[in-house]
Amino acid sequence: MKKIFTLFITALCCAAIAFADNVPTLDSLIRDDVKHGTKLKYVYKYNNQNLRIEEIILQWDAETSRWQNYYKIVNSYDANGDVISSIESRWSTEYQNWANYYKNECTYSGKGKLSVKTRFDWNTAGGWDNSSKEEYTYDNKGYLISYLKQIWEENSWQNNSIEVYTVDSKGNRTNQVFKYWDTNTNNWINSKESIYSYDANSNKTSEYIYYWDQSTNEWRNSDKYEYTYENNLLQTEIRSTWSTKVSPAQYIYYSKSEYSYDEHGNVITAVSFDWNTTIGAWSKRYKNEYTYDADNHQLTELGSSWNSETGTWDEARLEEWTYAKEGVRLTFTTKYFNSDTQQFEILETYTYYYSGLGPQGIEQPTSDSSLKGRANKVVRDGQLLIERNGKTYNAQGAEVK
Repeated sequence: MKKIFTLFITALCCAAIAFADNVPTLDSLIRDDVKHGTKLKYVYKYNNQNLRIEEIILQWDAETSRWQNYYKIVNSYDANGDVISSIESRWSTEYQNWANYYKNECTYSGKGKLSVKTRFDWNTAGGWDNSSKEEYTYDNKGYLISYLKQIWEENSWQNNSIEVYTVDSKGNRTNQVFKYWDTNTNNWINSKESIYSYDANSNKTSEYIYYWDQSTNEWRNSDKYEYTYENNLLQTEIRSTWSTKVSPAQYIYYSKSEYSYDEHGNVITAVSFDWNTTIGAWSKRYKNEYTYDADNHQLTELGSSWNSETGTWDEARLEEWTYAKEGVRLTFTTKYFNSDTQQFEILETYTYYYSGLGPQGIEQPTSDSSLKGRANKVVRDGQLLIERNGKTYNAQGAEVK
């Protein structure tokens, strides 16, 4: 059985995955890809510190009407709650067990400050092989100043690429240079440079991008981004590209985005434009519109494309969110506009299940026996109840003492 889908992994290596005490813990997530006819379930387990230690991904088998193991991630942490090891494995349908795939190991120079991340690939002999390594360095204020990537070749670590950063006194990144390692000369070769500027409130006002011309050993103009703000809220973003096709050579407009906000600072519209060189003016391209509930949780995002023939916006995409009264996400749905039926049709849905939210935390059936029985249905005094994590809930989700 071969299915087409994009694997959505919610765990992030070398980043602590935890929930605050007053926030319900995410038990599982079901992703239903209606367009491709596939369905995935993500089941999570946590330690006593509420740090995520395991994520199992299962795929729905329509032929057997069962969830089948597919992918697994196991995390371990240090005393600071930072991930020090993350092992990913795939389910072997041939041997009916988990087969290691790759592993990341992380070290830190302080809480949450990643120092080295090393990736290992599982080999056929049943051991781990070095694959790649990332090293991070910081200045005395804790700001990141370099990122080095190396790969394992010929039984030693070989340089691959490096990024070097400069920051100002506020921690704003003012310069970024990317270099790659030339194995012929054993030297770092410049590739790309970005220079940033900021206003008094540390809002980025410009970014100039340059590329390295090896024939002249000089930086050449490439792109320019300019930003404007009002009350520290981004209003416009303009991208220009350097052109040598005009005389004199200069930056030419390429694209623009404009934003508007409600009284709470939530963005409510984002409109993008392309520069029309024929008429020398901006042409509308795409628009996103956003709505929120009374607690500023996003409810919808509507995307529309500009129809130059009719001079109107054509609805194209819709995203919708629902929440529990605690403000935690229950569902997320993406839809596309079917021009034939003139209606929005579902592309995929995400449904979230939590501890402490009664029925929302019931969805747990899985083919992995270690995860069975986490939620039990019982009848007491003629009433259907759900027992979960030492607590009991009625069918409406209220806790029963």
